[in-house]
Amino acid sequence: MKLAKYYKIDCRPSPTKTTMYKLTKTKIKQLLYETFYFSLREPISVF
Repeated sequence: MKLAKYYKIDCRPSPTKTTMYKLTKTKIKQLLYETFYFSLREPISVF
């Protein structure tokens, strides 16, 4: 939505009933997947 606003595109988000993230188990699985692969991309800094 931010990108559309930046380019002055008139659009609306459209959630649907058929989303793949209905179950909590699926949401957690996707969160862990995204977190893991994002952490591989970013350098780890402890201090």
